[in-house]
Amino acid sequence: SATSVAVKFAAITTSRGFFRSLGDGSGPIPFQGIMGLGPNALLSHGTTSYPSSSFMAGVAPEMAFQLCPDHGTMWLGGVDPAAQASAPVTTPLVTGLFSAYYAVNVSDVAVGGTSLGVQQSGYGPTIIDTGTSIAFVPTAALTAMTTAISGSSGYQAVFGTQALSDMTCMTTDMTSAQ
Repeated sequence: SATSVAVKFAAITTSRGFFRSLGDGSGPIPFQGIMGLGPNALLSHGTTSYPSSSFMAGVAPEMAFQLCPDHGTMWLGGVDPAAQASAPVTTPLVTGLFSAYYAVNVSDVAVGGTSLGVQQSGYGPTIIDTGTSIAFVPTAALTAMTTAISGSSGYQAVFGTQALSDMTCMTTDMTSAQ
């Protein structure tokens, strides 16, 4: 977009384990900060939001991400048709209780293209977050997902009979090439 906006950032001058070392011992993660893209309700005092400032300056209030293991793209005001394999699917954001976060309603949950029968009424609003560990999954939906995943032939080929749990480290004899 040709729209230019001013943004007020907070300076992080020290950190206690937030920017941790890489797990392979090769040194600290090479990031120099965080660009928060959340709603205004999450702003620190004296800062402004890049998306909100852009939208107020006339950019269409649409935000999209292409997330890849080693790179990504963020679009404000629409998406690049050349970067998509099919038409985008959109959903309205949930307001009210979850208005401090970007949240949507989940209409169904599927694993391997097969619906697990977890409908929106049993799931509730879902926080959309591309950068932290926030995820709220109701027990019934989580049980249905972990059962479907651990019962799949792909999972069993990699992890055998190991139980899928958020409290367990998984091991495999497969190489990264496999």
